[in-house]
Amino acid sequence: MQQALAKLLLPVLAPMLMVQALWLKRIMPRLPEAKGPREGLIDKGDQEASIEGANLADLSMPTSVCTSPSDLPPSGVTTINLLILGDSAAAGVGVGSQQQALSGYLTARLSEHYRVRWTLLARSGLTTNNTLTHLSGESWQASLRQGQYDVVLLSLGVNDVLSPLSVTRWLSATERLLSQLRQHSPKAQLLLTPVPPLGAFLAFPQPLRWFVGQRSDEFNRRLQQVIDAQAGCQLLSLQLPLSADSLALDGFHPSESSYRLWAEVAAQQMLARRGINRD
Repeated sequence: MQQALAKLLLPVLAPMLMVQALWLKRIMPRLPEAKGPREGLIDKGDQEASIEGANLADLSMPTSVCTSPSDLPPSGVTTINLLILGDSAAAGVGVGSQQQALSGYLTARLSEHYRVRWTLLARSGLTTNNTLTHLSGESWQASLRQGQYDVVLLSLGVNDVLSPLSVTRWLSATERLLSQLRQHSPKAQLLLTPVPPLGAFLAFPQPLRWFVGQRSDEFNRRLQQVIDAQAGCQLLSLQLPLSADSLALDGFHPSESSYRLWAEVAAQQMLARRGINRD
């Protein structure tokens, strides 16, 4: 009902929504992406090791870190190949380093059970269509050529909700993205992060907050329908708190505590699929 009302009122509210969106974009602090490596290898139990493959020769690394993709893990240790793909939240905007972000906490958690080979492909402002374009580019293609992934965690949708794109066209782009990932890694577990409840973010003024809240709810509802029809896909069971200490300085991106919680929820779903219960 509310979503139908939002569509009905859009022609009337559009000028005000545009002004509020431009005002918000102007005043909201622009935080940088988290610094640090965006790919690496972490041996089982070595939760501190995180290295950038392109600069291996330039680093003084712990002995527990393998320095070549051809290095074999210790006998009996399974390697899990992880891809984190997405927007500014995936890139760690809101914290200073990747160790404080989703990638750092998730790889540390998984390394309690596996040797983790991980890659982060993310950029602030990416929509789902932008992501498809980047995946076709040489830079990201180079990462994809390193091999198939066992798990792919996606963080996309917020920038789509905040754009004029219809939910139908967004779902079409999402299905194309899932198809491309499935072609690259046929056996991968695909975990999609739900769009946060934008209607609860106080950084948005009214009526913009109400409108994007209705949009985010509709996007999530329709996304669940797509995922239900896709083998090997799951929607992450994630509800991040929206208190002041759970958000970054811009009142929009996650804080370190929220990245930690996000990583823990994702790790639990990844491990549960492999028969490992919560410790």
